[in-house]
This record gives sequence, structure tokens and C-alpha cells, in this order.
Amino acid sequence: MNGSNHSFGNTHFLQNGALNGSNNFDSLFFEKGKTYTLENTKTQNINSLIIEGTCDQPVILSSSVAGSQAYISSSQGNITVNYVRMKDIDASGVTFNANNSTDLGNNTGWTFTLPSPQNLFWIGGTGNWNDGNHWSATSGGAALICIPTRYDSVFFDANSFTSVA
Repeated sequence: MNGSNHSFGNTHFLQNGALNGSNNFDSLFFEKGKTYTLENTKTQNINSLIIEGTCDQPVILSSSVAGSQAYISSSQGNITVNYVRMKDIDASGVTFNANNSTDLGNNTGWTFTLPSPQNLFWIGGTGNWNDGNHWSATSGGAALICIPTRYDSVFFDANSFTSVA
């Protein structure tokens, strides 16, 4: 989305996206498992920010320029987001909470609650690291669906792969 000084009602991004310029939103919704960038040095004024990522599909939120913050401002209520991996975002005006989220650096105005550390075991043979079907809470156990975060310990053992005869 390009342009500045636009006003939007309820805005729901279903795919990856970028917000350029400073704008106003009644409600801004970001979809789980997607990546969003906000233009550095610009402000998104919002009444409601809805980000409900999950352990296997976190939302990635960052500024368009690494090391240079983008701004979110709200004057209504408190904002709570879940399962976000965030970098270079400044929040102001109300209380901003990021639960089960990862602070990737240079974020201000947010209270981060980290995901609980877990011991995760690789299961099911070869596959993709980001596939939650390959992670279990026990060696050889059932899939958890969650993917490891930087706070977890991961293990590869005899139950991780099938042997080749």
C-alpha cells in the first residue's frame, strides 16, 4: 500500500504486505504466517491492531530499513498481539503488549512476553525445519505443530530418522 495521509476503516491483509507513508486505520489486521513491513520513519495511526500469529505461523513485522524504526501510534485502549517476530518497530500512545513473541531488536514501547522454552525433538525423518509436523515434545512422540524459537532446545536422536538398509 503506497501513499500518505489516507484514512481506512477495517483493513485486513490476507497476504504479505508493505505499508508505505503515514496513514490512519480504524482496525488493521495482519494474517498469521505472513510478513509485513512498515516504512521506516513513517507512522501508522491505529485504533485497533489485530495480530494473532500461532506457534507454527508467527507474523513477521519489521521496518522497511533495518536499524531504522517505523512507528505505530494509538490513542484508544491497549494493544495486544500474539506470536510476532518483531524488529525496528516503535509503539506509542497506549500500552502495547507482544505475547509469545520474539524481540529481534530495536523495538520500543512494547512489553514482550517470551514464548515458554521447550525441549523439541525432531521426528519423521528428513524434512523442512519450519514444518511443525517434524517437532515433538518427546523423542519419537506425536507432532506438536509448533516450530522451534530461539528460546527452545532442539534434539536429534535415534528416533529422528529411519535407518537405511
